[in-house]
Amino acid sequence: PSKLYPAADPRAQQVIASIATQVYRQDVWDGAARAIAQQWGPDWLHGFLAVMTDPPLPPPDSGFDGFYWVYRCQVAAALVISHLGPWESGPGRSALYSLVFGPSDWTTEAALIALGFRARENPALRPEVEQLFGWLRTQAPPRGFTGWEHVLAHVWLGLGQHAPETKA
Repeated sequence: PSKLYPAADPRAQQVIASIATQVYRQDVWDGAARAIAQQWGPDWLHGFLAVMTDPPLPPPDSGFDGFYWVYRCQVAAALVISHLGPWESGPGRSALYSLVFGPSDWTTEAALIALGFRARENPALRPEVEQLFGWLRTQAPPRGFTGWEHVLAHVWLGLGQHAPETKA
């Protein structure tokens, strides 16, 4: 395999790091992601996607483990991407779907988290997101490990107000 985006723009890396260094809370991260998306605009889609495979180094003396830092940057980038343009016609929605349908890795988890945030924020999106989550659930193998399965369950349950059979 080779990276589609071999080197991320340092400006995009820096702005994603500004989110990733903060305490992880939906209101904090999502508010920062929305502001960045509005300021930078949809033309930066590929710049933010590149950060997912070429994140910045963790800040010196931050104490972030390298793996944990990469994951935080990927989630932060997915959140920014989720706010790029209008949901129905902007590039954010299609990019998140591409991350879900693409290689099964941490970027899949990051997209699931961003989709969950969007569905919680806008209840009108919930049926669409839950349909995707339901399909993805059928893709988890009956045996073995799927990295995104735990995140899928957590994010889906986090939407709340489930029928008993869905919750089970």
